[in-house]
Amino acid sequence: MYSQPRIKARCSMKLYEVLNVSTVANLEEIKSAYRRLSKEHHPDKGGDPTIFDAITKAYDVLSNPERRKRYDETGEYEDKPDPIEAGARAQFFAMCEELFFKGHNINFEQNLAEFRKQSQRHLDQQREENKRTRERAEAARERILSTPAENDLLSGLIAQKLEECDRTDAKLDEAQSIFDRAYQLWEGYQIDDSKAPALYRPGGMMIMNSGITATGSGWNG
Repeated sequence: MYSQPRIKARCSMKLYEVLNVSTVANLEEIKSAYRRLSKEHHPDKGGDPTIFDAITKAYDVLSNPERRKRYDETGEYEDKPDPIEAGARAQFFAMCEELFFKGHNINFEQNLAEFRKQSQRHLDQQREENKRTRERAEAARERILSTPAENDLLSGLIAQKLEECDRTDAKLDEAQSIFDRAYQLWEGYQIDDSKAPALYRPGGMMIMNSGITATGSGWNG
């Protein structure tokens, strides 16, 4: 069994060494090592939190077949954030701001549907514009009957334009995936518009859930 200083020195080293098991250890051996070491170094029993975290991380990776395989093949074990999921959550939170905190907190389903419609329209417009750019570049390439022996700048420019179109298509595909995932995150929510607070507008107009009522500068109650 490792002494505490030895484990601490190995916290940034190989995960198998942290658990003191071989690289061909089976799952039961890994579990046994984890139970023994985590009990010995648990912070509630006076153990070092850094050591305990290293033991837990090693176990999390080596007890998971897919993560262990990746670690064995690449030496990497940190989970890389999914850009689609991260982007979708950022978009979800932005919609939350609009739907609940910035004046769109009535007619939830209607506003959400309108946001979705507008966002999709914007993506479709960008895709159509990129398509037209690609068509123009391809048409320009077809018009070239001959080129200089050296310094064919036009062909180079056209090739550059087509590469830009490829990159734009890839970005739009990713944006579409983020967009679709963001709206999936709304599935399962039921929002009661009748409990939305009244909204105040300049001129003393207060928007109630049932319509617009002129009330001066505050509640009539």
